Amino acid sequence: MGKFTSSVAFEYPAPRPEEIARVATEVCGLKVTWREDLEPNGLHREFSGFAVFDALPDANVEVYAYERSVAHTPGQEEGVQHVYVDGYVADEGSLPDALIAGLSRLGGTYSGPVPLFHKPLTVDEVQWRRRENEEQIRRLQPLMAVGCLFSALLMPLYLVWALVQIPWMIVSGAR
Repeated sequence: MGKFTSSVAFEYPAPRPEEIARVATEVCGLKVTWREDLEPNGLHREFSGFAVFDALPDANVEVYAYERSVAHTPGQEEGVQHVYVDGYVADEGSLPDALIAGLSRLGGTYSGPVPLFHKPLTVDEVQWRRRENEEQIRRLQPLMAVGCLFSALLMPLYLVWALVQIPWMIVSGAR
């Protein structure tokens, strides 16, 4: 499914990955560790890797920050470093939320509402949430197939309608 990116702004320098993982662990109650990305996607990254729930090693979120000299976002302020959190829409959202909440606790500024953790998470709870997400996606697949079918049927009809309507609009507008 789709990928999303969130960012938290810090006055340079941003916290280091190990500190981010430590505070994310405090926020959510599950042990979060840092795994360095051996082949980072982007150039000029100051750090790049994955935050991983120890209890759920396949649940990981990419976290990275660009070097100080690289203004990644147009209009980015001088002396501000953004820590980016990349996740996937189909995945369970506790880990990205824990990272964003942890980054905010470390003094970062997040543009949206900071996720709250009222009680520590358990492995069973996160696994249950993941199963619920997978079940919801599975239930929506027939609906998405119908939507694709309708799109395939409606696009040619729309193009024909536009081709018929445009000359009529030109003629009626010329009067």
